[in-house]
Amino acid sequence: MGLVVVACIFAIGFTSWYYDTHYVKTCSREAEAAFPVQYCDSFDQSLDSPCTIRDTVDVVMTVYGRGESLKSQLRDVAAQTKRASHVWIVQNENHVDTEKIVKEWREESGSSLPVELVHFQGNSRYHGRFHVAYFMSNAEYVSIWDDDVKIGQSWLEHCIDLSRQNCDALVGANGRTFEYIHDSEHDYAVQYQRTGLNDFVGHTWTLKREHLRAYFAEPPVTYITGEDVQLAYALQKIGIKTMKAPSYYFGGANANDIPGLFKNKFASYKKRRLQEVRQWLFCKLMEKGFRPLECKNCDRRSVESCVEQLEVRARAAMASSSEPVPSHTTRRSASPVVAAIATLLSYLLATRLV
Repeated sequence: MGLVVVACIFAIGFTSWYYDTHYVKTCSREAEAAFPVQYCDSFDQSLDSPCTIRDTVDVVMTVYGRGESLKSQLRDVAAQTKRASHVWIVQNENHVDTEKIVKEWREESGSSLPVELVHFQGNSRYHGRFHVAYFMSNAEYVSIWDDDVKIGQSWLEHCIDLSRQNCDALVGANGRTFEYIHDSEHDYAVQYQRTGLNDFVGHTWTLKREHLRAYFAEPPVTYITGEDVQLAYALQKIGIKTMKAPSYYFGGANANDIPGLFKNKFASYKKRRLQEVRQWLFCKLMEKGFRPLECKNCDRRSVESCVEQLEVRARAAMASSSEPVPSHTTRRSASPVVAAIATLLSYLLATRLV
């Protein structure tokens, strides 16, 4: 009997500790105050004035150098227990015949799911899809997917439920928490993954669409990479937490790498230039005020040293790409494609947020 009591006390204590460290305890009202949402109940109502259609979700997919997974992901979204109101496919450049793939999927499935193609002749990089998610959608939630992920049938429902239970948290398919940043002993930031609260998430991002306004309000440190950690930082500033959803294979509440695609030549983690920029970006965001959960060497002096050591290498990597090198004082270095996108989005943001 005594052992049973001890075991129960231990279980209660462990559960309390796990919840405190892995889930959101109290809700911040910063996001609600900063970005109040005007709700409506139908698409017809949204035509009269800008509003968010209650209890809806749109999915945003990405196509760049590979299209092998697009048809599979269309099947995945059509099978969701939480029906998507719309699917937006963001295509960068002209490497894939996306219209043909969508047509084939439509003929094979007979699905009536609304699917729209947003085609950039240039490369909107990893950030463009988040702009499309906000400006093209009027759903309450958006879920942005990498192209190398297989999505279980209840993933959308699972992520939205988890977000609601945790103060409208950003919910992702994988997560990273900093243990160490770059220093004399660590060439690369040491990160680990866990279920629940993380410093940033990836593969899929599910969140309230209106919260993306915080992302646009924060000038990007770089366009070349790091949309994941820059989004987490922007949301942290308005009190929104970032979480990795637990995966449940029975019931389809899971999202997993597609074998072959995750490791092929288009995988961003394999590009050394991007990784050099990411190492600098991590420290740069901490210098700006990003607060990691458990980092052991993220004191001010270490962060400043990290930025100083990696700055030259990171800026050389950005300059060698086709993307602009952001400056604290000017945007004149932006490429024509990025400049045109920025101009359009600035106009849409101004007209939509008044």
